[in-house]
Amino acid sequence: MRSDRWTPLTDSLLADQVSLEDDDLRRMESQFFAAVEAGDCDRKIEITHKIARAVGKNKSSILFPSFLADIRDCADFESAQLQFFLGTAAFARHNFSLSVECFERARMNIKLSENDQLAYLATFNLAGALNNMGEVDQAINLISELIESGNPFVTENRHNVLMNLGAMQMSNFQYDLAFRAFEKIDRSQLKDRFENILRFNELILFQNTGSQTRADSMWVEFIRDIEIESLPAGLYTAITR
Repeated sequence: MRSDRWTPLTDSLLADQVSLEDDDLRRMESQFFAAVEAGDCDRKIEITHKIARAVGKNKSSILFPSFLADIRDCADFESAQLQFFLGTAAFARHNFSLSVECFERARMNIKLSENDQLAYLATFNLAGALNNMGEVDQAINLISELIESGNPFVTENRHNVLMNLGAMQMSNFQYDLAFRAFEKIDRSQLKDRFENILRFNELILFQNTGSQTRADSMWVEFIRDIEIESLPAGLYTAITR
């Protein structure tokens, strides 16, 4: 059983990128075809970066993912950052098998460049893609390894990593482990939205483990007044009230 509440992380890798408008994206597509005709690998890779980032931000391109066949022979095709953006784009299009392929390739090449941020994001998102394919055990193992890795970006985002680990363990019926993951979260560091998500997950845990009194108490004390729109899609409907 998988958890459907996973959103891929891009952090500052995408935050500083200018979002392409539809007209700009169409021009990029035309320029890519011209680069293919000219056999210009550098230009093809440059445009691929831009299109992949746009698709990762939920834009749609006629080239994705078919254009991968036109860049596989380019020297920079294997670069960790390009593979990360391709994986994120595939995730956004719900092509999780391609997303797994790209994130795994990114992780393999990140080890050579020792980029802690990219290693964290690619591993976290690889776990998300595996989770969405129903490979929950593999996803849980990846996140568990990530927590033990000592990566400074994992430490900085520990609450988010633990929240997703607990959610996957819940979906895998590992309720005791999910409770332990949630207990490790420093609630003083949580913003309201994350605090609400954590409480919803705990409510679901109480219900699924027969602790109805605790579930009812949490509902009355915290849950019933939360704005549903602020929560990830599907979380509210998981409550069996």
